Amino acid sequence: MGMATSFSPYRFTNSRIPEGLRKSFVHLDYSIHETKLFRSKGLVGLAKFIVKEFPDGIPIFNLACSYGHEPYSMALVMADQLSSMKQVSEKYPIFASDGAKEVIDAAKLGILWIDDKNLDTLKSFRASEHIINPVKVDNETTEFQISEELFGAVSFRKNDLVDEVRSITPGLPIVTVIKNVWYYLDGDTVSNLVLALRDSLSPGSILTVTNGDSEYCFHRNRTLGNYFTSTDLYDDISSKLEERDSFWEKTVFQRSRN
Repeated sequence: MGMATSFSPYRFTNSRIPEGLRKSFVHLDYSIHETKLFRSKGLVGLAKFIVKEFPDGIPIFNLACSYGHEPYSMALVMADQLSSMKQVSEKYPIFASDGAKEVIDAAKLGILWIDDKNLDTLKSFRASEHIINPVKVDNETTEFQISEELFGAVSFRKNDLVDEVRSITPGLPIVTVIKNVWYYLDGDTVSNLVLALRDSLSPGSILTVTNGDSEYCFHRNRTLGNYFTSTDLYDDISSKLEERDSFWEKTVFQRSRN
């Protein structure tokens, strides 16, 4: 379920996003802030694994969340597995953050943009009832609002990547989603982020990146995937996902319990 190829909220004249906020998007790097709403086998497999591994619940942290499409997508998929958005809010709360105030402000408005070619994909969500009030905003994009229940399942705040990880109090396991951003980080930030994850994620915690992050982002001349598993801190559990895409290799890690 992707957004329009020529995506730019600024040109959405019928959008319910205030014009002043849409204008601020022009100054952002779209390659980082253009998060897509999607339904992939890997996301479904991850949700199934989380529910099976942590039946009593676990907090989910989504970092570099952009406009909120990714955490809202996660909430929808989790609700499909649990048959209730209320259970997501109560047992699997999602905490989303981004370093850009503009996109956090937009995420808090509860708006989703979906490419018209992918509207039929909505039918595959049992929880699609939480995506409501469609408005056509250009020739190829429809803007939706989200339900109060879906909105309540995700909380947003502006925070730096590394600071957000460091704010996590070690103790019980958590799920951390950091996708489509590693490639843009400089070496020092990658090092600081890896160290923060080491210090903040408790045994049993889940860390999710993308294939592009894992394959192309390097830490001391090793791919992230190789780095995470070679440190003996993480186990690569990508292959354990009940449903997964072929490119989801070394993208889901679990902090070793030993």
